[in-house]
Amino acid sequence: MSHRILLFALVALATACPGNDVQVVEITTPPTAEIHSPGDLSQSFEAGAMVTFEGVVQDQQDSPDRLTSTWSSNIDGLLDEAVPDSTGRVTFATIGLSTGVHIVTLQVVDTDGEVGEDNVTFTLERLNSEPDVEIDFPGNGDSLEEGALSTFTAQASDDDEEDPADALEVEWASDTDGFLGNDTPDATGVLSLATNALSLGDHIVTVTVTDTAGATATDQVYVEVVPANEPPTALISSPLTGDTLLQTTASFAGEVADDLDRADYLAISWDSSVDGLINWDSAGSAGQLGFSTSSLSLGDHTVTLSAQDTGDLVATDSVTINVVGPDDWDADGDGWTPNEGDCDDNDSSTSPGASEVCDDIDNDCDGEINEDLGDGYEPNDSTPTDLGNMEGDGYCVYYLGYVSGSADTQIISGTIHNPDDIDTYSFETDDDWYDCLDQSGYGIQIALENVPPGDDYALDLYWLSGGGALVASSDTAYNANEYVTYEGSYGLSSDTDDGGSFEVVVSPSSGSGFSCGDAYTLTVTVW
Repeated sequence: MSHRILLFALVALATACPGNDVQVVEITTPPTAEIHSPGDLSQSFEAGAMVTFEGVVQDQQDSPDRLTSTWSSNIDGLLDEAVPDSTGRVTFATIGLSTGVHIVTLQVVDTDGEVGEDNVTFTLERLNSEPDVEIDFPGNGDSLEEGALSTFTAQASDDDEEDPADALEVEWASDTDGFLGNDTPDATGVLSLATNALSLGDHIVTVTVTDTAGATATDQVYVEVVPANEPPTALISSPLTGDTLLQTTASFAGEVADDLDRADYLAISWDSSVDGLINWDSAGSAGQLGFSTSSLSLGDHTVTLSAQDTGDLVATDSVTINVVGPDDWDADGDGWTPNEGDCDDNDSSTSPGASEVCDDIDNDCDGEINEDLGDGYEPNDSTPTDLGNMEGDGYCVYYLGYVSGSADTQIISGTIHNPDDIDTYSFETDDDWYDCLDQSGYGIQIALENVPPGDDYALDLYWLSGGGALVASSDTAYNANEYVTYEGSYGLSSDTDDGGSFEVVVSPSSGSGFSCGDAYTLTVTVW
């Protein structure tokens, strides 16, 4: 309408001024553009969201369908180009906008090349995902030692490209002690906090991770800070260093303790320098330990007892011992082993160093029994005990003790102390006793009495002056008393000198008693 009015006015002016040159100039106006959506600074969008743009363009000279419109962004450039509809409305939608602050311009161009535009400013925020974090160590319920450096570790991540792991911010805190420290994860998201500042008691330790968009993630762990741990104690009570053990029955005993852990929670091991691990039995509730083994090698060993508590502190004790076989073991504690000559290693009274005593045992292990324990007349096995000169008064003595006159008598208490023992006795006499031979008396009588039960002795009389002839002998029945008499070598001949040296021999004949504790009685009578 305004365009036609202007032209009419120009024609009228030219008619009113004939004779003058009139130049007709067409006057036009530029088109206009107005953005309706989005509103200026009124909206923000997340990356990837659909953004719809709407606007209206107009022109006084051209109809809408003759106008050309474009949408453009200061970040992404040309966004859309279209011809308005019959009402001048232009619109389009997109999900491809970059993040950032956009200045979007709607521009319209008419057929005369004149331009009109409008713009709007809004923010396209990136689509942010929350970070993630998880504490790896310590575990829930773990105990930490007061004053010890404890390390907390965690794993953090964020799915956004804009938030690599090492761009995340980290804070550690305790519900008891407050702020503990900051940390920056490495490129793989590993983060850690080392601290020795936690106070005694219970703590909930929280790690908080924040990404560049301000989103956070947390994780928590419950720990208890306990007094500083002291190492356990370990003691081997048996055997002691220097002891000798019998291989078949090697026994060990000890005890362990700990200031925090129960004794039966300690990890126990017994190790030999020769055979390695030999036992791992747990301690009793009071800390007592004990075991026996028959598997140790012969020879010297250093045996070590180790006790490890739940805080990985270890205590040890060691002994050096010698393990021997039965022939090198002093079972009776007398200081001698079978290989050293002990003939009875179950009897402490027998050994090569023992003294022989009257017990019918080979005490000194020399193969002989009671050999040094005679009857006070020993040694008289081959060298007789001399009874001296024996003289009677010549009166007769009748058989079995009926005596008239006076006799020279010696009574001997002796022993046959082992089966190989022989007792010999010698004496001198003249032949005066022949003066009463015509009275049927006897000149020499030997009586052996109190023979020990179970044994039989032989009794022999030798005339040494007569060339060692056996002139009287008796080997009577079992356990019986024995007697020998001698009247002379030549019967009742009083003119033969039958005096001189005589020898009495007492020897074992049969039986098994023969003990230094069993005495016999030997009576030698000369008239």
